[in-house]
Amino acid sequence: MKPIKDKLYWLFPKDTVPDSLIQDTLTQLQNKDRQAGRVGKGTSDEMRQVQKVPMDEFDPLSVLLYGYARKANDLVWNYDLVGPCQFEMLYYENQGDKYDFHVDTLWFDNGLCRKLTVLSFMNEDYEGGDLMIKTDDRETNIIKLDTPKGGIVVFPTFLMHAVKPIVSGKRISCVGWITGPMLK
Repeated sequence: MKPIKDKLYWLFPKDTVPDSLIQDTLTQLQNKDRQAGRVGKGTSDEMRQVQKVPMDEFDPLSVLLYGYARKANDLVWNYDLVGPCQFEMLYYENQGDKYDFHVDTLWFDNGLCRKLTVLSFMNEDYEGGDLMIKTDDRETNIIKLDTPKGGIVVFPTFLMHAVKPIVSGKRISCVGWITGPMLK
């Protein structure tokens, strides 16, 4: 028996999210207050430098991403899922904005936990900001994911991932999490 790496994540190609939906969503959010990205209950400028705008779980983009996360789950992991718990638009707008390696696991008092992360990319006119996945502690086991505009990536929340520092331009992405009962 040999371990496989092709079940770490699932990619949906460029333009899976229609440009019209991206533009409508960005327009709808443009006047909303942005919040500093947090790590846990506080903030950590050293680890995470990003602005976020919370989104409604029934926003058309959130609903679409939830559907694609369910589809990826059916194709790859077959986790027992309940529904979405949170969506945010993330704005990496300044040179050096980033999010160091981390996991998205979170447990709730109702017995549910985050099981899947779903990300979509609203633009591609920036340098840096690469989405990286780390399969273990060795630096040679880091995978750079292709993140075209309108593309979607889905992966388990326990997978280490990072956004490399922005070199130029602005990176805008939407992230959400899908919950289910605790893994057994």
